[in-house]
Amino acid sequence: MPSIIQSPEGWFREKEKDLYTFDYCARWELHASKTKESAQQSEYRRNLQNLKTWLSSDLHETPLTRFSASEYSGRIEGGHGYLAAEMDDAKVAQFNETWNFPDSPWRLKILLYADWLKKINSCQLLSTPLAARQPLRWWDTPHGFMLLSATREGSLLSKRDAWWRIPQLIPALQEIKPESLPYGEYWPFPESRSGYILIDCGDISIESWKSRKYAKDTVRITLLREALGITKNQNIGIYVSDF
Repeated sequence: MPSIIQSPEGWFREKEKDLYTFDYCARWELHASKTKESAQQSEYRRNLQNLKTWLSSDLHETPLTRFSASEYSGRIEGGHGYLAAEMDDAKVAQFNETWNFPDSPWRLKILLYADWLKKINSCQLLSTPLAARQPLRWWDTPHGFMLLSATREGSLLSKRDAWWRIPQLIPALQEIKPESLPYGEYWPFPESRSGYILIDCGDISIESWKSRKYAKDTVRITLLREALGITKNQNIGIYVSDF
């Protein structure tokens, strides 16, 4: 039966602690013959079963969990991701004692919650109307338009990380599901007075009709432009997200 595969960022939002992942290190020949490819896949399955057995027997039935790719990878959820387990210092030491040898098929990697949280906390609310043109995420809320800055590196938070962040900054929105609000991105072009607004209502592609409806609402779009500090003579495109 299909199941929802959590992303590493989903783990951080829910558990608020580090995520330990297992990287497969055995040599994998790309573009191999069908015979070689089959042998590599068989070897991977054996190594994976060995890891599962060891986690169950030596680490007191520690389950191995499959995670999706990062929300910042550009991949569709459910694609290539991570194998991970909930670990502590004692379990990490046991793993290294058993698996840290030359040509080991598995290597333990730590995705740090603190690094993720630092990125999240670098995004702050911006006042409206926007004073300086910059990339951002926006929400049309019952309390007015809310603008969330990019990270210190200049990138935008993932959709779900942004949804997690905004109620922290605006307690009045804690009882409102951010994904239920009209929402999107603003990307001004740095060397011109043009740019574009992306509208993304809902959490799944079948709800894209909500975005198309919002894009046709001239009253809300006019108010959104005003909140973003966009003047009438600026050429700003309006686009609807397909995802």
